[in-house]
Amino acid sequence: MYDRTFRQEHSNLKNYDLNEVRICVKQVALALHYLHTELHISHNDIKPENIIMFDKNHYKLADFGYAKQLEKTVIYSSDLLNKWKYRCREYMAPELIQIVNSNVTINSKKTLTNILNNCYIDEAKTDVFALGMSIFVMIFSVLPFKTQEGAFFEDEIYQYLDSKSSYGSFWMNFKDILNQFEEEEKARKQNYGIENLKDLLENMLCHNPQDRFNTLQIITHPWLQDTISP
Repeated sequence: MYDRTFRQEHSNLKNYDLNEVRICVKQVALALHYLHTELHISHNDIKPENIIMFDKNHYKLADFGYAKQLEKTVIYSSDLLNKWKYRCREYMAPELIQIVNSNVTINSKKTLTNILNNCYIDEAKTDVFALGMSIFVMIFSVLPFKTQEGAFFEDEIYQYLDSKSSYGSFWMNFKDILNQFEEEEKARKQNYGIENLKDLLENMLCHNPQDRFNTLQIITHPWLQDTISP
């Protein structure tokens, strides 16, 4: 039966081991993969509050109030703006944030086109970004950007994550936490590698949606292989 969300269960930082997060993420990623590839639906509201725990180590993705059929040709429109402009930006992909930015209006389509480089909005990829952000929050209890405006490329923290030359500097902010997780995994002889975790997050949270992982790449990633219940 329904118990609580992942966030309610682990309200304090480090009130879990990393394998719990891995189990949760794999189950949610499998659900999202089915949603995208079999039902052709985007969830559009992925966040820790919508990941529900049913007994220990059994998780489900909940709240499909914003779910919709995936479209291959979704690009900037007033409908897209109206759909996202009042939504929480904490887990929103950068391409959506650029659209709902108060400095960009419907009359500024030329500006938007320059910003997005004529790309289409792929809501499957925006789901992936939101899941990546949820994983990050589950593990570190903070968001990887400085302001409440979300993951703008110009954000002085997020841009370090988005730049391969700056990955090292970004992850140094979480060195102590990552070292602690790595020691715990080694002690359990269950070391999946912190570098694998960082690689997964970097590829789920990248600024360019064309370079961002899809759900198949997530569920087959080395960090999610052979999850074992504690």
